[in-house]
Amino acid sequence: MKIDLQIHTTFSDGKNTPEEIIKMAVENNVKVISVTDHDSIKGVSGIVALGKTNNITVIPGVEVATGYTDKALHILGYNIDPQNKELQELFDRSKKEKVEHYIKELDVVNSNLRQDGKQELSKEIYSDGKHRYSYPGLMAFLVEQKAVSDINGTEQFMKGVKHVAPSVKPKQAFKFIHDAGGLAYFSHPLSVGGISLKTFLNTPEDWESVIAEFKADGLDGLEIYQAAHSKEDRDFLLNMALKYDLKISAGSDWHGPASMLSASLLKTTPNYPDKIGDMEIPEDKVVLILQGLGITA
Repeated sequence: MKIDLQIHTTFSDGKNTPEEIIKMAVENNVKVISVTDHDSIKGVSGIVALGKTNNITVIPGVEVATGYTDKALHILGYNIDPQNKELQELFDRSKKEKVEHYIKELDVVNSNLRQDGKQELSKEIYSDGKHRYSYPGLMAFLVEQKAVSDINGTEQFMKGVKHVAPSVKPKQAFKFIHDAGGLAYFSHPLSVGGISLKTFLNTPEDWESVIAEFKADGLDGLEIYQAAHSKEDRDFLLNMALKYDLKISAGSDWHGPASMLSASLLKTTPNYPDKIGDMEIPEDKVVLILQGLGITA
């Protein structure tokens, strides 16, 4: 059975609408999905309903950006209540932080443009509330304002731009997710070059220390079968799940077709799939993943 439990839509930084995601799931025979938009639950109820009409099980989900020390880490929430008021208020605060941070980081982009003899981008236009306030959002703004011809030309002008480290901590995210009726999973814990433990910790002993800390704080599971994880990463995380009695998950981290994504993103995700659900997951692990979420395979 094909599953994919980390998918992003146009409600955050994905390239596909919820309708397109359901259509792709039907075409690729993916039976269970979770749309986990970044700090947004606004599209969840709609895609759950779309799934029902197309015989696709949609697990209500979200991906919460958190700050661990001064680094960003992501936490997945599954089986959440998309109407939960406290969760929505958290995301409203997070959005305000992101807007302020990335408008400030536009100064870094403009400095890079000046050094290359190019015209600066308008902070007034970027601040109009209609743009995406994220690292990919700044890249898209460069293309929109014709500073570059396509997304792959943005990298030289993004040098020095910092990812925001959100004020909400992982332990707080676990509680928000639990209070919304959900389960909290560590998203892509060991992805190479992405937002993961590997960006600031070098040894398996250090990785385990954080996983043990998160388990004590309320973590329910680990995302293991992931496009940016090597076989060695998966084996390590499976051992951690067994040792600390954690559930497991699998997701492609789908943001859209590869042709629409930046070369830098694809470089850190060498096994990025051609379609949602195109991952090699042992059938016994699929059963285990779904059981952990209360679904009978």
